[in-house]
Amino acid sequence: SPDEKNVVVSRADLLTGTASDIWLINLERGTQIRLTDDPAIDNFPAWSPEGDRITFVSTRNKQSSIYLKLSNGSAVEEALVSSAELKWNPRFSPDGKFIIYSQLNPNTKLDLYLVSTGSDKKIEPFLQTNFMEHQARVSPNGRWVAYVSD
Repeated sequence: SPDEKNVVVSRADLLTGTASDIWLINLERGTQIRLTDDPAIDNFPAWSPEGDRITFVSTRNKQSSIYLKLSNGSAVEEALVSSAELKWNPRFSPDGKFIIYSQLNPNTKLDLYLVSTGSDKKIEPFLQTNFMEHQARVSPNGRWVAYVSD
């Protein structure tokens, strides 16, 4: 977390065979809070710049979706984007106004997309090539994007 007091993780229970959920671990107190409790797979959690929200990917309703959840665990998570195409590694921009993520495209492999965290939830392609683009991170000043490509 931005305040370095908490860690957010995706964790599955291998003994019971339950799918992964998002957990918040308080490093000072050693406490753990389960933020999601859904039979679907919830993974790739990431903090907002202010630490008040967490984004993650889930496979609920037979869709691959990017969700927002308040980091204090209150309120139901909100789906920002849902489709059949698999999504990976959502990350907030430094100002928290958008999330950049990778999405599988059958024609161009993995591409980078942006989704607004505002009420409009506008989705737009950021980088689509015939190569794989993934693990994107926006620079602290918001001017640059680093990503992995083949």
